[in-house]
Amino acid sequence: MEFNDICKTVYEYYKKHLNIDGLCSCVDIGECYVFSAGDPNITNYGGCMITVDKNNHTIDTFDIIENIPLLMRGKKLEISNEYKYKAS
Repeated sequence: MEFNDICKTVYEYYKKHLNIDGLCSCVDIGECYVFSAGDPNITNYGGCMITVDKNNHTIDTFDIIENIPLLMRGKKLEISNEYKYKAS
């Protein structure tokens, strides 16, 4: 699965399950991608970050508190404008 296809899957997941229309960021942390969604200008305490496994493409939640070092070492990736958050 190409990265843009993964972005589409995550975009649809956030929209369907969390009613959030648009991705904010993606970080490659090695074995998976970590996504956040929503308005990047608003801090969303308790917001849901999700992961997509690079090998089997499963989606799971991401515990940011326990994994801050992984995020800090990860590589930020560019999300296609098609799936980025757009202010209403």
